[in-house]
Amino acid sequence: MHGYSVPQSGYLTAPRGVGSFISMLLAGRLVGKFDARALVGIGVVLMGLSLWMMTGFALEQPSRPVIVSGVVQGLGLGLIFVPLQSLAFETLVPRLRTTAASLLNLARNVGGSVGISVVSSQLVRMTQVAHADMASNVTAQSLPMVDPALLERIGPGGPSALALINAEINRQAVFIAYLDDFKLMMILTFAVLPLLLLMRKASGHGPPPIAAD
Repeated sequence: MHGYSVPQSGYLTAPRGVGSFISMLLAGRLVGKFDARALVGIGVVLMGLSLWMMTGFALEQPSRPVIVSGVVQGLGLGLIFVPLQSLAFETLVPRLRTTAASLLNLARNVGGSVGISVVSSQLVRMTQVAHADMASNVTAQSLPMVDPALLERIGPGGPSALALINAEINRQAVFIAYLDDFKLMMILTFAVLPLLLLMRKASGHGPPPIAAD
């Protein structure tokens, strides 16, 4: 929607990968020294902060907000996934870890699919809501109140001019829907924080091995 080319879009999202790379290296060194739940909590807060920054995006803006929010989001992702893996496996005996890895990946895939479906449906729904709200205010009576010169430009164009107005309304509606999605994801991200209290803190010693029969 900002008119970036494919290479430019790649350059703008690359800092997110750099942030993830840095935080994963740090998380790998910090997992054994700090409570993994605290690291995950910091990562969740960074994720929520990046989504809050994304709710402030505008149709006309420089690339800096995209890059900064991407770096913050990447740092949060790295601090979430590495300690989460440690929390998931350190309380299990070695013989159960293969099964646990399968269950963890299954849960992650199912959760990701559900999340994508919810966000996509909300994007379509909020686009329609925003479009209806804005289109209801575009009338022959309201246009002169907004810009007297606009009515003169629309007159000769007829249907073509109205089509252009509808296209602009649709563009604005889609962007508003994206901002609403970012806000929804931000709320859900911060809502995860209390769940960290339900996770068991590892004792630093794995569970005693179970003797074979």
